Amino acid sequence: MKIKMTIAAFAASCVLIQPAHAQDECASKVPLRPTAAVKTLPDKNAPKPAATTTGAEPEVFQLKDAVYVQVTGLKEFLDENECRKAKNLAPRKLVLFLDGSSMKGLVGTLVEPPQANILRFYLDRTEENKAAWAPILVNPSTEPREKKLSVGIEDQYPFESDIKIRFRSLPQFYFGLGLTFSIALMILFLYLVYRTNICREGSPKAPAGVSADRKIPINAFGPFSLSKLQGALWFFIILASYMVIVAVTFDINGSFNATALTLLGIGAATVVGAAAIQNNPTVDPAARDPMDVAKDLDAQITDLEARLKTAPEPDRRALQTALRDTQRAYKRATNQSINIFTDIMSDANGVNFHRFQMVAWTLVLGVIFAETVRRKLAMPDFDNTVLGLMGLSAGTYLGLKITEPKTPDIPPAPKT
Repeated sequence: MKIKMTIAAFAASCVLIQPAHAQDECASKVPLRPTAAVKTLPDKNAPKPAATTTGAEPEVFQLKDAVYVQVTGLKEFLDENECRKAKNLAPRKLVLFLDGSSMKGLVGTLVEPPQANILRFYLDRTEENKAAWAPILVNPSTEPREKKLSVGIEDQYPFESDIKIRFRSLPQFYFGLGLTFSIALMILFLYLVYRTNICREGSPKAPAGVSADRKIPINAFGPFSLSKLQGALWFFIILASYMVIVAVTFDINGSFNATALTLLGIGAATVVGAAAIQNNPTVDPAARDPMDVAKDLDAQITDLEARLKTAPEPDRRALQTALRDTQRAYKRATNQSINIFTDIMSDANGVNFHRFQMVAWTLVLGVIFAETVRRKLAMPDFDNTVLGLMGLSAGTYLGLKITEPKTPDIPPAPKT
């Protein structure tokens, strides 16, 4: 009895492990094989796509294009599907494969009689196949790259194919349009940065009675603002990332994420906080009025310039250093710009660490953000720790900005 049961179990297992086509009476005996792919169908006199002729420029495919694939055995496959329907079995769908990845949802449709063996696919990026498109679209370039194309039954492996197409991940038109817009926007922004107060803190003001060469010129501007430049940097990084992602994927809604919105929010909050501190400064009773300090600095500059004219060579270096420090202090006392780097890194008396660390973290995370977009074609998802670090950096800057000295110290004049 046990021997009979063992033989029966073995026979049943042999039936179960048979290939699907051996169990399916509808299975086609003609193998499916893609043989050619073209961008447009030939004329009616030659309905079948032919291989590219020697010397002709190979076709280049992009997202949203149609691709017509010639598949041998297609008529028999369609007959098999009709048989499966008659037996109440689910029909099989033929989907597109690129570089071995199944493009779910890209199902082939007939555009000619079945005997023509031609299927049309549209190169669309959808929610179903977004992950499959990722390795094909990363590192976008206007230079076409060779991709292996095949078709296969959905949720199975692709059929054997020797077809290779040239695929361009970044359309030339959108690349040129985006580049032109970005350059124009950047030129306009740089002009506004250097010719207006768009990224500066206030306007310069000199006291009455100073030397003629130290009066404030009409075209003088205030110092550059660290908070405004940080906000502008995040704005341009995220805007450029969004434009690149949309140009490649045509996805105008799914490009932004919580990280981008949080970084823009941190930048905006820092600008608002810095402006509030700038417009409502704390008054130190022991601090001197900046205009009084500016008058003393003006007098010291005049004195140092006169001493330099008659000073012996050993004393000239110390006098020149003192003159340079005094001139810089005078610019700070009168709220003038020294240079962009000094302005954003310094308070009234020099470079501060809380400004330096804010600049460092902004540059590091900005580079990481842009590089991630280039490699993955998606805005990065910084975790709460990284975003908290960025917020802590901005909060430290705002907190210590309240206590920053508003009036510079007068540099000591050397004794000669």
